[in-house]
Amino acid sequence: MSTRALFIFLGTALFAATSAAALERSASRFDEDAVRDGERAWAAGGSTVLRYYNTCTGWTWAWSGFEDGDRIGVVSAAGDADGDYLFSSAILVRTGAPSGYGFTGTIAVFSMNANGCPAGAAEETQPFLPATGFNVIDWENASVPPFVIVATIGGGVFPNPVSFTSDHPAAGPTGPQAWGTCYPETRSIRSFYFGSAAQSYCPGIPFDDGIGAAQLIWDSILTRYPTSIDASSWGSIKALYR
Repeated sequence: MSTRALFIFLGTALFAATSAAALERSASRFDEDAVRDGERAWAAGGSTVLRYYNTCTGWTWAWSGFEDGDRIGVVSAAGDADGDYLFSSAILVRTGAPSGYGFTGTIAVFSMNANGCPAGAAEETQPFLPATGFNVIDWENASVPPFVIVATIGGGVFPNPVSFTSDHPAAGPTGPQAWGTCYPETRSIRSFYFGSAAQSYCPGIPFDDGIGAAQLIWDSILTRYPTSIDASSWGSIKALYR
């Protein structure tokens, strides 16, 4: 297991000198307005949002220090919204990556194998340059659960500044810890680091903050039928996540 993988699994800030980059985390307050507005819009449209994170204490982690080719993702539960199709994703990025520096990676949808990992070839792959705030990804070739959404980090001329947001199992600067208070310690883990092309991990490695496994703030938006939405309506929904 790499030193970076050990960091995620054990929640430690200590790395061997051979590690090219070390994932770091920093706490910040969570702004719930965009999520609430987006949820209302999708509920009104008759769609379903899969959401595995819990921000009840108001604190989140921002995970950074990713290297070129690192892969992170969220897996769905096998029985989630049975019969629904994956329509889009909404991903919260704390710090985006600037354009023009080679930081564009990819985001892809895979079927899920028995170990909760991407299986076979991607059903759909798109370029992905994370921007600060909610990033909404349209999926044209709809999939049904269980699936895995995987973001692959792009390289660049200097270290990629991107950071992804998760919930905060440990106690924040104020209030109690969420782990065991807002949700049970037995909650299913859905967010993972899958390694890179040079060193992949299956099962994936959780984003452990020293108290429990954090869940990335990624929404999977489902619809009953694999049909497209009117462009003008979809544009207004996207604006809610920016």
